[in-house]
Amino acid sequence: MKVAVTGGSGFIGCHVLDVLIAAGHSVRCLLRPTSDTSRIAHLPYERHEGDVLDAAAVVSLVSGCEAVIHLALSAGWDQMRTPAQLQALLRTSEQGTRNVLEAAKAANNVRVVFVSSTAVRALCFLAASFLTSCRPSTAAAHQRAFFARTRRQRSWQAL
Repeated sequence: MKVAVTGGSGFIGCHVLDVLIAAGHSVRCLLRPTSDTSRIAHLPYERHEGDVLDAAAVVSLVSGCEAVIHLALSAGWDQMRTPAQLQALLRTSEQGTRNVLEAAKAANNVRVVFVSSTAVRALCFLAASFLTSCRPSTAAAHQRAFFARTRRQRSWQAL
């Protein structure tokens, strides 16, 4: 399967590319000209230059692919120190995601996997809130069950 990936050179993205390629998928990765590709330099992927904020670049990325994994977002703590940096981060998150979803729809409803660290943090917060409302012994049992279930659900074969 040919899979388009945004954010493939990032901390999570490099592992996603590694797993996809090891599973036999062909990967097309959207990268800015300034992207540090040292984490993925050893992998056989198709480089597609562009930015998630450029709708035309995203349409071109998705063209001919059967799935998209959207990971693109600068999320370093040093990039969230000022209100202007936070606004740029939110703009990239919102507009970039919109561009990916619209490109996938235009390409005959290509399947999309959207990965958001914010969603993961929210899930962990909700899980922690639930766990603290239980008795200590029950909370530990729920926590073990939650993480065991999460590990079982991680499967790239669902693509």
